[in-house]
Amino acid sequence: MLVQEFGLSPDAVERICDRLKERGLIAEVQGDKQGYIPGRAATAVTVADVLAAFRSTDLETTHGLTSSALANLIEGMQGDRLKRIEGLTLADLIPREAPAAPTSRSIKSV
Repeated sequence: MLVQEFGLSPDAVERICDRLKERGLIAEVQGDKQGYIPGRAATAVTVADVLAAFRSTDLETTHGLTSSALANLIEGMQGDRLKRIEGLTLADLIPREAPAAPTSRSIKSV
């Protein structure tokens, strides 16, 4: 359970799950076993999708209390961040099994 594994309070886990559910990133399962399942395939969920569930833009955080020069800087940094993660999916972050080492039977000499 997330509460024990990450040392989070039940309220914190509930808030996290609510945000993920709102974005369609997870779905709640009810019945004999209760819990959550992915709302979409890992190849269909981008890192930007997950970050958007939890993060306001830096400009939203400042509530317009910035100079235009600072606003331009923040917008540029936000754009750079988005470019770095553009198209990156959760599947890209999941470790893949290393290919098996060739055995003497599978090596053919020419």
